[in-house]
Amino acid sequence: MYRKIVRNIISSIVYMFPSILVIYMIFQVKAFLTDIRYDDGYFYELTTRYSYFEYIVMRYKTWSGRLVGDSLSYFLSIFGIWSYRILALLSYLLSISSICRIVSGKISKKLWLLTSLLFGIIYFSTLTSAVFWFNGGSYYLVPVSCGLYLLSVFTDYYFYNISHISKSKIFFSFVSIIVAFFSNEQISMVVLLICTSFIVLQVFMGRKNKLFFLALMVFMFFCLLISLLSPGNRVRLISEEHWYPGFNQIPLSSKIKVGIFWFFDSIVNKLIVFSYISVFVIYKQAKKYKLNKLCLILLGMQLGLIFANKLLMNYFIDFSTIYNFTFIKDVYLESLEYTANRLGFVALLVKLYPYIFWSLFYTNIFFLLEKISKRKTFFLILLIAALGSLCMMWFTPTIFVSGNRVLYVYSIIFVIILTGLINDMKLDIISLCVLLVLFLSNMLPISFNWINYGFKVYY
Repeated sequence: MYRKIVRNIISSIVYMFPSILVIYMIFQVKAFLTDIRYDDGYFYELTTRYSYFEYIVMRYKTWSGRLVGDSLSYFLSIFGIWSYRILALLSYLLSISSICRIVSGKISKKLWLLTSLLFGIIYFSTLTSAVFWFNGGSYYLVPVSCGLYLLSVFTDYYFYNISHISKSKIFFSFVSIIVAFFSNEQISMVVLLICTSFIVLQVFMGRKNKLFFLALMVFMFFCLLISLLSPGNRVRLISEEHWYPGFNQIPLSSKIKVGIFWFFDSIVNKLIVFSYISVFVIYKQAKKYKLNKLCLILLGMQLGLIFANKLLMNYFIDFSTIYNFTFIKDVYLESLEYTANRLGFVALLVKLYPYIFWSLFYTNIFFLLEKISKRKTFFLILLIAALGSLCMMWFTPTIFVSGNRVLYVYSIIFVIILTGLINDMKLDIISLCVLLVLFLSNMLPISFNWINYGFKVYY
């Protein structure tokens, strides 16, 4: 009997290890900044000048419709670091449990381990600025966790036939909408897109939607309108132009051009690890799903070129053009034809090659993942939502200074996708070791650096 108890305790510790490390790092954050040059210091200073109601009215009229996010920043600044620690801990646990429910309809030790490992593989600077940061938690960790809870409420019913709607579920669903939609525009749009897709698909399939979910949708639209139509959004767009002088005056085509550069630069340089995990999943499932051999051969060639670049770039051959995305950023669309004629076909192809290569690489990966996915429509909706969460940044002058935290929503969506795919293929010891190595290589350097030099946000 005692052996069984000890074995269960050890097993639980092993399965909970990634979460224990994340929670430890949350508590490693020892203080928030009081330097007025930084966001934490700015919000702390505002609490000394304004009452709460004066502050929230001022923010809504002069900055944004993030009423709940601003409120959290205000009260967390008053209550101090322990308020962040407790709220961040609860939000992390809610995020992991919600993802488990989204992909499986239930929470198991194996699924919790898998989800928490993938959560810890999110790009290190995205984690520090969106999760392990006093102010970042108010606008990213907390609202995203509420957004994930909302998605789990929809998947409970539409995927797993959990039709019972308790009073507590009703209450927390509406509270989650308020928190998410009045804190972060990215997660608001993503949740709205996915939940609307559920309801529309039900209509096309000739099934009735429960009144509860229709009420949630109406409330989401209502909250989003209040947030987006705040006077502060217009004021903010003008005031933030100093980050990108002339941004508000350039045509839409130029904003898209700049956005494409940022998009490729972010996907390739900061989110590439999700691609490697995706390739690992494809390799493990290739025989089972009889994946297209031509696509697999092409993927192997693409990976070979990527690794050749990593190995040879600094020694024999310069493959650096594969990561050079500045061409589209630097060339005006109006003068593209002139530039193409001046460069010539070969030189122009070299300039455009990085965009062509990575577009083919990711298209190939997404195509193969879609073939593996058991819920193909849901996979495509999640993929569109992930890409859309990044495209939203194309229309703000803070596109290059918002920090890597704006990649958090995209990353969380890919955690959902990969958790579902790996859970379907069964988590063997090899897969577990690969994920554990990636998890530790991402998390431990941050933790050790904080121990040696003190807490620091990595942008």
